[in-house]
Amino acid sequence: MAKKAGGDKDSKKNGSEITATDSENANDADKEQEEQTGSQSNRDIWYRGFFMLVFAVLFNFAQTLLVIAAIFQFVSLLITKRPNQVVTDFGDQLSTWFQRVAQYQTTVTDAKPFPWSRWVDTQETADGQSNS
Repeated sequence: MAKKAGGDKDSKKNGSEITATDSENANDADKEQEEQTGSQSNRDIWYRGFFMLVFAVLFNFAQTLLVIAAIFQFVSLLITKRPNQVVTDFGDQLSTWFQRVAQYQTTVTDAKPFPWSRWVDTQETADGQSNS
């Protein structure tokens, strides 16, 4: 406030008036930048919330696929007396995808699972585990 009072006394002088105005504009710019930073963070939260909703829907759809695969695997076991390797691999990949979705949903990671990243390959998973 002391600066404003000094600025009012010197308001008759053009130089002081410009300085006071420049100072107020700088303060306004700082406030706008702080608000934009807060909005950016808020926007990121809403953006993540949108993807959490999308993955919740995809997760429910994938649960249906899991039930269908399990029924198919059961029928395959009844007929051939051994598991269908394609369904086994798909189940392994799907379980890894479920894990990645759960990690994204609970903010363990910021990495979005498939379809925003590569689908998990069973062979890569097996190679990664054997090299560890």
